[in-house]
Amino acid sequence: MESTEILTRLAGYGISPVSIEHRNTVWIKLVYEKNDTITDLVKTLAGRRWSNTHKAWLIPRKKSLLEELVTKLDAKIPHAKLLPLPYWFADYERELKLRAYSHNTKKNYSNNILIFARYFKGSNLAELTKADVEKFLERMHDERHYSPSSMNGMLNAVKFLYEKVWNMPQVVYKVSRSKMPKQLPKFFQQNELERIFATVENVKHKVILYMAYSAGLRVSEVCRLKLTDVLRQTMTLRIEAAKGKKDRMVMLSPKLLELLEVYYKRYRPKYWLFEGPTGEPYSTRSAQLIFHRAKAAAHVSRKGSIHSLRHSFATHLLESGIDVRIIQELLGHKDIRTTLLYAHTTDVSKRRINSPLDKLKI
Repeated sequence: MESTEILTRLAGYGISPVSIEHRNTVWIKLVYEKNDTITDLVKTLAGRRWSNTHKAWLIPRKKSLLEELVTKLDAKIPHAKLLPLPYWFADYERELKLRAYSHNTKKNYSNNILIFARYFKGSNLAELTKADVEKFLERMHDERHYSPSSMNGMLNAVKFLYEKVWNMPQVVYKVSRSKMPKQLPKFFQQNELERIFATVENVKHKVILYMAYSAGLRVSEVCRLKLTDVLRQTMTLRIEAAKGKKDRMVMLSPKLLELLEVYYKRYRPKYWLFEGPTGEPYSTRSAQLIFHRAKAAAHVSRKGSIHSLRHSFATHLLESGIDVRIIQELLGHKDIRTTLLYAHTTDVSKRRINSPLDKLKI
């Protein structure tokens, strides 16, 4: 089954799968109203676990498990009891497509707006008020323990419906966003990275991790690299249509290029630099698992995911004296304030400042 078909069929049972990171592992959280039949079927899935933190069932992030759940639901629950998709849902997905939103954004928006629609089932959404939307968000926070990020993601999906699809911005215009906690980026010390990289023997896996760290790439950017994006003559990597639909150029490490040549001779990729089993781009989930396994094998206890390699790249450049605006360009940050967060992860700038006491002749 295609991913969109799985999501649509799960939506018919009132289930929305949401990707989350829990205890340094990526999971799928199954969001649905209390239903003993669905819960009994979820309990039969391999690797499932109940999370008291999220107050929901979590399953490993595998497409096969979602397909298995759909098959079991089809066999157990009569189709007459399926929840119909809202009449406007096709328009909603069409508008997302026309605006060229990324695959992940479209999936998250569609999941969230279906949760919103199920909550108000039997009501005319076009007649809801700002107070109704705020009450819904409060329930997501109090009963489903949504994080500030998840709350804002939900509000984005709802705003898209009213503002872009229905041209009714007055309903959600003044709904406040959740205040995001000011968390510093998680990064690894260089000796920790040396230990992590040393545990990886598979050449393909090692190149993937080297690529993420050496150029500060997001895992999605690593997995979407094409052979033609490696520019040997200029020793650069071309990152196309990254976050925000922006292209950028980053450095190509000579040490990475040396390993890339070994990798290419062994695997002979045809189009994507890192190919999956059937020639599609390597999955971000697989790349994340590579890092988690290497980190565990290296006995590195510091918290952080493969995305922390990007944070480590920025922090280590800053520590070596590279100007923060150059780091901003390499990371593809639109706002310098995002990059300046890395200044708080290191005390290198503080060590270079002389106290005014030292200037006194005493």
